Amino acid sequence: MKTYHPMRRPDQQGHIDGMCGLYSVLNATSFLFDLSAQADHQLFRELCLHTKGVFPEIVCDGVNLPGVESLLHTAKRWAARNRPGKTFEWTMPLPRSHIFETARAALDEMRALLHAARSAHERAIWIVGLGPPWGHFTTITGIDETRVLFRDSYGIEHRDIAQFTTDKAKGGHDKIMLDYHESILATVA
Repeated sequence: MKTYHPMRRPDQQGHIDGMCGLYSVLNATSFLFDLSAQADHQLFRELCLHTKGVFPEIVCDGVNLPGVESLLHTAKRWAARNRPGKTFEWTMPLPRSHIFETARAALDEMRALLHAARSAHERAIWIVGLGPPWGHFTTITGIDETRVLFRDSYGIEHRDIAQFTTDKAKGGHDKIMLDYHESILATVA
């Protein structure tokens, strides 16, 4: 008699690779410029072939914040050639010296900065680092009173604000660590 062994679910981006930094830049740029699938593919190739200092390590080990910034520089050069007349910029408006006592306080500030950026620019999006349990770069498209809305390569659509923490000791246990010091506000005008 044969014993049935159910197959485990297939792996997906982010499960065993470190490409979330690249995908966060790709997803942010696609959102900002409203790119087609074909343009996404062209940008992906550009990021892979022309970002110095991140390949091949990014595939297995991921990138840190300077790696994401290198990817952003590549995306900016691509956008300048392929979307002339648009200005692609980013900043890190949350000072490293500032400590938010709660994730809600950090996300409230991020929501206010996102709203201000959208008032001054055509579009805006956050690229953020999430610590334990994920160790993941993603993008935030919106923050309301109770939820954070994502455009994410791993399929995360939204999470309740109560699921986040800024306390490293709590990250990975019952909360998702919001590493607001690794947060980039990207805009296009």
